[in-house]
Amino acid sequence: YHKGVQYEKGQGVVKDLNQARSYYEQAANMGYARALNKLGTIYYKGLGVPKNYTQARSYFEQAAAKNMPLAQYNLGEMYLKGEGVSKDPVRARELFELAQAKDLALAKYALGRIYHQGLGVKKNYAKARDYYEMAADKGLARAQHALGGMYVKGLGVKKDYQRARGLYEMASEQGYTRAYLSLGSMYAKGRGVKKDYKRAFAYYEMAAAKNNPHANYILGVMYLKGRGVKVDYKQARRYFELAASQGIARAYFSLGGLYLKGRGVGVDYKRVHEYYELAADQGVARAYFSLASLYIKGRGVKKDYKQAHALLVKAASNGVKKAYYILGVMALKGRGCQRNEFKAREMFAKSAASGDLRAVFQLAVMYEKGRGGVQDYAKAFELYHRAASKGRVKALYKMGIMYEKGFGVQPNLGQARKYYEFAAAKGLAQAQFKLGTMYEKGYGVQHNFYQAFTYYNQAAAKDHTKAIYRLGLLYENGYGVQQNYQLASKCYARSATKGLAQAQYKLGYCFDRGLGVPPDYYKAMDWYQKACAKGENRACRAYQKISRQY
Repeated sequence: YHKGVQYEKGQGVVKDLNQARSYYEQAANMGYARALNKLGTIYYKGLGVPKNYTQARSYFEQAAAKNMPLAQYNLGEMYLKGEGVSKDPVRARELFELAQAKDLALAKYALGRIYHQGLGVKKNYAKARDYYEMAADKGLARAQHALGGMYVKGLGVKKDYQRARGLYEMASEQGYTRAYLSLGSMYAKGRGVKKDYKRAFAYYEMAAAKNNPHANYILGVMYLKGRGVKVDYKQARRYFELAASQGIARAYFSLGGLYLKGRGVGVDYKRVHEYYELAADQGVARAYFSLASLYIKGRGVKKDYKQAHALLVKAASNGVKKAYYILGVMALKGRGCQRNEFKAREMFAKSAASGDLRAVFQLAVMYEKGRGGVQDYAKAFELYHRAASKGRVKALYKMGIMYEKGFGVQPNLGQARKYYEFAAAKGLAQAQFKLGTMYEKGYGVQHNFYQAFTYYNQAAAKDHTKAIYRLGLLYENGYGVQQNYQLASKCYARSATKGLAQAQYKLGYCFDRGLGVPPDYYKAMDWYQKACAKGENRACRAYQKISRQY
């Protein structure tokens, strides 16, 4: 047996696994339990031989029959995982109990896992804690780490970050990689310690030095976001590539993000598509959503709404809640699917339930208009109010409309004006126009042309067609501002070119009468005719009159 150990580890001889196995077989033939267990390990791990769980189990069974606790533990692990045998957590527990009775720390830890995870037994965190404690007291790093996790989550014990950190540190002193990760997480999140990204970064580096794929991925994120280290996109890419090569699917997604935004690399939508597909193929739900975005925008791929829709459905079914809003928009517009307002309302409702204010607003519009179901002003008011209370500017405007018209609430022009003012202060042209109208007509407020002019001017600066027209009327009549036909005609011209019939009539009138522009009857006739074609009766009458004269 000892000769086998020498050849296995290269102690005083050239390392030779075949020679080691030969000596172990000789010792095993003499019934030596440790040799039988060694041979089980060789076949279990495939050390110098192809992996063979059946052969491994046979050797472990022979050693276990000789009451060797480590073999009982190893055999228990095979039953727990269903390796070379049918999965049987009950048999595994029996074997672990035999081994732990002989004080084997690994078996105590394994029993902790069984009760922690409820493998073949009802979950029992108190029992799990007891077994983890027994194994941790014997210095088993993985048990110290597992016990620390229970203190972090408060499972079977009172939540205690300080105790957890102490246990993680004990495990880390033995070089246990997962303990480095857990300590890094505590410092990154400020659990039981002051948040310290530099300390977190140092622990993640220790885990990465042991080639831990999760640590490599996290270091990529830290370089990307500048946490505990200066932002370095090239380093971020290096760590993401390393993590991706180790099977971390999220790393492919993050690499796609670098190429999407041109961080440390040139923008390359084809590479983005390639990385997102790799992530999606491995089940990264966010990748389905991001791939859909590429197909909607035609980035790196041909624009394809049908493919985008299928990916969004997949994303939504995998918990990506923001997919519901886009699905609602697609159903509303018939993009990639049949136009279906009922489906749109359903998708917006799901999205709104997750807190997406865009969806809350769209759902309110559908209830207000009776689209995709019954019309319900009260429900619409409730939803607009919810979005408005979060500062959604169009919802603030809509609240003004609801109060003005008495939709879902008692009419209240004072409240309407208040909400229009909120929206106008945020720069919404429609609200500024509404306030201009209220002050011009003395509607719910004291008549004030100057205030009307101020609000119309604000809305006109944002190219609001009707506000530009109303501004022209104020300049023409000298209401709230000095009379100025030239400015009036300019306002009418701006609004007329946008197709507003009233402005086309007024511009024709300016050319007809020479107000702010040189008289030009042909231009007057042209604008009268355009306005008349849109049903502006004043323009029709004026056109008939002028056409008789010329």
